Amino acid sequence: MKNKILLIVSLSFALCISCHSKVEKNIDSESEISMEEASGKVDAPITILEIWKKLPLRKLPIDETTNFNNVANDRFLTEEEIVVLKLDKIFTDYSQYKDAYSIRAAYKLELSKRFYSIVINAFKGENELETVLINYNDYEDIIDYKTITYDEIAESISQKKATIEKNFVTIIDKTELEETVIEISKFHINASGEFNIVKDVFTSTIRPNEAIVLNKIYVDTIQFQSYNEDGDYQLLYGRKDYQEVVLIHNFDWEQEKKYIFLENETLQIKWKMDSIWIAGDGETLDFKETIIKVNKLSKE
Repeated sequence: MKNKILLIVSLSFALCISCHSKVEKNIDSESEISMEEASGKVDAPITILEIWKKLPLRKLPIDETTNFNNVANDRFLTEEEIVVLKLDKIFTDYSQYKDAYSIRAAYKLELSKRFYSIVINAFKGENELETVLINYNDYEDIIDYKTITYDEIAESISQKKATIEKNFVTIIDKTELEETVIEISKFHINASGEFNIVKDVFTSTIRPNEAIVLNKIYVDTIQFQSYNEDGDYQLLYGRKDYQEVVLIHNFDWEQEKKYIFLENETLQIKWKMDSIWIAGDGETLDFKETIIKVNKLSKE
């Protein structure tokens, strides 16, 4: 009986020691995790800013001619980085053909303090290579993007190259079939990071049936209607052939009598299609009829 009592006491003591050790071990483990978390060692999702900071910076202007003969073989993106960069929004077939894609982060640009600019190279199978300039906002959303180079080596029909400047991207598309066709497109990058095409041929209500060329000087007659000084630009409203026309001017009509016109007074205007900046829309480049000189002809 005495031996049984000793055995029970021994087992109870051993069990207490074992339980106490487990409790201490659990407490120590929890302490270790907390210390890791406190020291920042726990893995966190990567961000676009982190990717952007690691990329080499290229200075402007850049002649971008990336092709299969000169592309580098490093800095390929992980699947997680591709998701973070939202590249499936650009390559809409990526989820279906992701095994055919190899995407590398080429470099970064400092186009503005208001957004991040990243250039990536996308290998689409063995025969296509596309270079894309992407602008991201602080919320890590894509603002806008533009394909700036393209090379294909299966039939060598299409190539694309570009020149990148501070506020502009000029893209040259070359297609070689029975004859060589070259198309040049210029885009303005506004303060919001959007790409807006820069046109060189326009339409105007002053000459509705004619293609208006940028900065070419035209001479026409109109009937004066009114002035409007409420916006960012001073405007003159008139009519030609019963059609309303609106032109930008820089007259001080309140001080100079020669610019004070009566309604329906006939004016001869020398004007051109000129560039303007829309301040309330990301400082976007636009174009508008602008008066160079005006003469009063008669009063109706």
